[in-house]
Amino acid sequence: MDWHFCKNPISPIIALQMGVILGGSLVVSGFMKLSGYTDDPNMYRWNNLPIFLHHWGLILLLLPAGWIVYLSVNTHQNGYYANSRLQIALGVVLTTILICIFYVGAMEAAFPSHRVRIAVQ
Repeated sequence: MDWHFCKNPISPIIALQMGVILGGSLVVSGFMKLSGYTDDPNMYRWNNLPIFLHHWGLILLLLPAGWIVYLSVNTHQNGYYANSRLQIALGVVLTTILICIFYVGAMEAAFPSHRVRIAVQ
């Protein structure tokens, strides 16, 4: 059996992206719980980014999954890794963007300075 995918220089970047998404989702959700987040909309109005990452952050796993499918099809058709420098650069940029998104979301969840208590009438 030929394990050509393991020789792909993009594989560690994809694994890092998946780790950032999984770890970032767990960190954001944990910080929100520690900061008193509940699903009750009448308690506090939170920023949209931590709420999105808390509820839908794992859907970002479709980015590396789509990239894996693209690389598998591209490698199978061409027999080599075309444009690997471009793919590595795009992978590093995407990983950096994901890290920044989860960092900002985690900081907004950990220090909810923009959270506003809704007056109960």
